[in-house]
Amino acid sequence: VAGAGAGVQCSKETPCGCRGEVASLQQTLQIARTEASRLELENTSLKERLGKLGAHFREDGKATAVVTAPARLYCDYCESFSDHDTLECPHKPAPRPVARAAPVDRPYCTTCEVFGHRTEDCDDSLTF
Repeated sequence: VAGAGAGVQCSKETPCGCRGEVASLQQTLQIARTEASRLELENTSLKERLGKLGAHFREDGKATAVVTAPARLYCDYCESFSDHDTLECPHKPAPRPVARAAPVDRPYCTTCEVFGHRTEDCDDSLTF
């Protein structure tokens, strides 16, 4: 491959049929140069994007600590930004008790292991 881009020519004295090979190598070289050029442009573009984010990254690529403003406290009950949030609101309404229905007494048989009758009412002639 050495010299393929330097215009290698076959001599008339040695008919080696290398013209096709030289043309193929030159085409491969041109494709490689085009790809390298495209990658350089992409690299430049990515470096510019990284430069825009540069405040958050060091030269070695590691992220730096980003200083953010503390979150503003907002209370949903008072509907205002104040010195407390919803969970710490002094005006929070008391929780209402949840009304639940009394549990229904369902008879259960430990012999059959089914609901519907009690153990003492179970037919002992049936065995499981």
